[in-house]
Amino acid sequence: MFNNNLTVASWVNDPVINELLAEGNVYGGFRVMPFAFSKSRIFRNAKKVLLTRDPRDALVSEYFSNAYSHVIPAASGERAEVSRQMTELRQKALQTNIEDSVLSMAPNLNRTILGYSSVYKDAATLVLKYENVILDKRRLIGSICTHFGWNATEQLTTNILGWADVVPAKENQMAFVRKVVPGDHKEKLSKKTISRLNRILKPAMELLGYDSA
Repeated sequence: MFNNNLTVASWVNDPVINELLAEGNVYGGFRVMPFAFSKSRIFRNAKKVLLTRDPRDALVSEYFSNAYSHVIPAASGERAEVSRQMTELRQKALQTNIEDSVLSMAPNLNRTILGYSSVYKDAATLVLKYENVILDKRRLIGSICTHFGWNATEQLTTNILGWADVVPAKENQMAFVRKVVPGDHKEKLSKKTISRLNRILKPAMELLGYDSA
């Protein structure tokens, strides 16, 4: 959808997307889950994995991604809306300081996270916190395999870790894998901004089990 310049709003709630679902398949890598999936029996009955992250860290990460590392799809014919939106986000991020940027993005992130409420509370969902697994990806692999009833050999796990277990020795603001280490908002944002984010993001943080410490 992204590469073809189809905006999230055009498909996220469209039930026709459920025609993509079939039992026995694994679907993953959703930056934004199609919320229309909630109307699908296949989705409701399926085992799911939801990776959560401190919303304040997520906003800091989004700021740098918008400014430097997000790929912008090429406009194709009349389809250029996502390309236009991403270009505007990049220009805005480069022209706005991080404090103002995260505050402006916070309400939308709060709404987006609340959209995952039913999935988060689903007994068939394994909820994993970024902070608990990002520096221990072997544990991450093991948790996912246990949830789905899979067996991962040591060789397969090692192969996955060979490309996935990347923690930069030094932060690179231009890179897609910029820093990884949790708690980045405490370094990048003032106490005043964090306090304001805590108020804006309170519903989302309470849903995901993050406190304002």
